[in-house]
Amino acid sequence: MSNSGVLRATVTGILVVAAGFAGFAVGAARTPPDLRTDTPPAVFPVVLEPFDDPRQVTVVPVPGPATTIAARRSGTLTRSACRVGDRVVSGSAPWAVDGRPVLALATAEPPYRDLGPGVRGTDVESLQGELVRLGYEVAVDGVYGPQTGRAVAGLREANGLAVGTSLPLVDVAWLPETEPVMAACAPLGAVIPVGGALGESRPTLLGARVDPLPTDLVPGGRTLQVDDQKFPVDGAGEVAAVDLPALAALPITAAALETMDRATEVPLSGTLALTEPLTTATVPASAVLHTGSQACVAAGGTTTPVRVVSSTFGQAVVSFEDGVPPEQVDVEPEASLSCG
Repeated sequence: MSNSGVLRATVTGILVVAAGFAGFAVGAARTPPDLRTDTPPAVFPVVLEPFDDPRQVTVVPVPGPATTIAARRSGTLTRSACRVGDRVVSGSAPWAVDGRPVLALATAEPPYRDLGPGVRGTDVESLQGELVRLGYEVAVDGVYGPQTGRAVAGLREANGLAVGTSLPLVDVAWLPETEPVMAACAPLGAVIPVGGALGESRPTLLGARVDPLPTDLVPGGRTLQVDDQKFPVDGAGEVAAVDLPALAALPITAAALETMDRATEVPLSGTLALTEPLTTATVPASAVLHTGSQACVAAGGTTTPVRVVSSTFGQAVVSFEDGVPPEQVDVEPEASLSCG
């Protein structure tokens, strides 16, 4: 290379290096203040809030068999308020056979004989229980006395049945629950034999449980919410028998029962949460000290016991087991501190 070439290369290199230093100087001078690194905070404020450990869960309904609602008298079906997909209500008279109303009743024990003054038994007690539910003032004692007779007379009159204080079997159609959803209805004009079907109800709900039940639940009583209804559940995730009618009455439950074992099932789901929410605070995970099975947080060298109820993404949700929570916690507590 000629001397002039060497000179040009040397000058070019000097200019490039100088430009680089100049650019660095300008860049450093123009760094926005809010992009500069600040010292991370040493403490974190404690803000108390309720925590109910909500979980989205699947509810498995346990269906019973569909029930035939049978006539106890033979004749022609002359009136029917039965509609597929609608409910038949206990205490009403949705059918008439040969012009005589048929009373629909949901009793704990299906009726099997005529009931009237002086009759005793568990079937009388079942009738009395339903009369009470319908708003009549009756002693549930299994004895068909004057009080029960007056209630039956009022129920008969309200539904257009012949006047009387007795309840013959031919006047009653037994329902498996207080408001069953109908899956089939006999057509008007059908000739109904004794024991023949006035209609058929959809499967009843024999049970319901959360399945699978989460294994990492925070200890405490749980409530299952389906749609806008809440139902207590036991430790195994089972809904109590007393709450099954209310759960069965929800449209989503009826759809789930109707589509079970089909290719396109309607799932039954809900939210499982603590019945009594805990009072908790969310703190950085680094703020929680562990000594064996004990956990605590520190503030200015003083520790406070906590229980870690949840943790995720570098944060821990803690409840304070004893005493008054501190106003703030150390983000990086001293390693020498102990929770004991």
